[in-house]
Amino acid sequence: MNPFDPPGVPDDLPRAKPERELDVVTSRLLYTSEHLLETLARYRSQRLLFNVMRWMCILGGMVCFLGSIVALLNADFAICIGAAAFAVFLFFARKLDDLIALRSFRHSPHRDTQLVLEFTSEGLHSSSENHDSTIKWSAFSEATLFDDGVLLYQGPKLVQWIPDESLEYSGDAEELRRLVESNLRIRG
Repeated sequence: MNPFDPPGVPDDLPRAKPERELDVVTSRLLYTSEHLLETLARYRSQRLLFNVMRWMCILGGMVCFLGSIVALLNADFAICIGAAAFAVFLFFARKLDDLIALRSFRHSPHRDTQLVLEFTSEGLHSSSENHDSTIKWSAFSEATLFDDGVLLYQGPKLVQWIPDESLEYSGDAEELRRLVESNLRIRG
């Protein structure tokens, strides 16, 4: 129960859509750094190259760490320090990538803005305090359906994560999935 709700209004009741909005699925989300990192994580989970590179970084880090131990035993301290530093870099490569993305995001005019996304049979209408645009379904290349949301692709590297919790009404998750499945190729 939200303490700011008026007394006697439960917040867990399903909300019914007004009749005029039956063909619109609305998502309201705050475009924060957490949303960006979640989008990146969902995107990476669907790309084989990212998964292969993650395991290569882990294995490479282990090899460098073992190499630093061997160099330490042979009293080659420069190689030991270099190999250990490279091992640490490899173990934390994904975190470094996240930090670079967050640093770029800090300067974005869309940072911490409320996005309103309206999905219809025609496409997506996106608006915030900084922009107002309509994108037809044909501009999206594919989508991935997760248990808790939808990842939309506009080409190979531009993606939008729509979590189910951002949808305005209780039955919108199924409706959004129906719209996506009828208009896009489903990945995976």
